[in-house]
Amino acid sequence: MKKLLSIVLGVVLTLGAVALTSSCQKDIDNAKALVGTSWVGAADGYTYTIEFKSQTTFEMIEDGTLTSPSHKIFKGVFIITGAQSSLKGSYVTLTFESDWTHDWHSGEFVSDTELRMGSIPFKRVLK
Repeated sequence: MKKLLSIVLGVVLTLGAVALTSSCQKDIDNAKALVGTSWVGAADGYTYTIEFKSQTTFEMIEDGTLTSPSHKIFKGVFIITGAQSSLKGSYVTLTFESDWTHDWHSGEFVSDTELRMGSIPFKRVLK
């Protein structure tokens, strides 16, 4: 009986490890898919561009308006979660290196070409 219980426990642990590995691999694949992409959104007279530089780093470019001109670059790291087979339904969390004054730090990919950060929709820019 102990041997049977050990075998069942071993199978359960193996299946759990495989599921976890598969889930993490999808997150890694989605992070790789973001490398080199740019996403543009606008709010309160400012245009924001998120550029994913690597599997873990990004730059956020904030451009002002004619009446309030500015050009600021914020850098940081990101993590993507959700283990989806595409970007749709996955979540991204941005961690800024410097002072980011806005309250949105995370968002959800509504599709492979749209990211919603707070109430701001970002569209993927094709190059």
